Amino acid sequence: MSHQDSTDRRTSFSNLEAVFEFLLPAELDDSRRHGNATIGCRTLAAMALVCWGWSSRRTLSQKMTEASEVVASLMPDAQTASRQGVCQALRRCGQQIQNVIWERLQQELPRLKGYWTTAGRPTFAIDGTKFT
Repeated sequence: MSHQDSTDRRTSFSNLEAVFEFLLPAELDDSRRHGNATIGCRTLAAMALVCWGWSSRRTLSQKMTEASEVVASLMPDAQTASRQGVCQALRRCGQQIQNVIWERLQQELPRLKGYWTTAGRPTFAIDGTKFT
């Protein structure tokens, strides 16, 4: 479409790493999971953020492949998982991760006045896309 930018303006890796540090505290990996779980909650959350919030790929498989590559480069000690493994793990502990991120945002956003606020309130951009 003519009104859309044709250039790739995705966040740089260093900015994405800063987002991980800001949103995903290290104690997120202390969350209890079942005995044979291999992927940590922090890594799982990072993969979800990359997959659904950062990647411009079209299919879920392509998004997950890119998320695995990005997370592996930004978090070298992290063990990533397959598309199916990530989706199953998110189904099991996604609410727990969401709660930790929500609490983190509630704690940190008030400290960022001037960066995230307009007229004293947090400002977020929404593109209006409809999801089913």
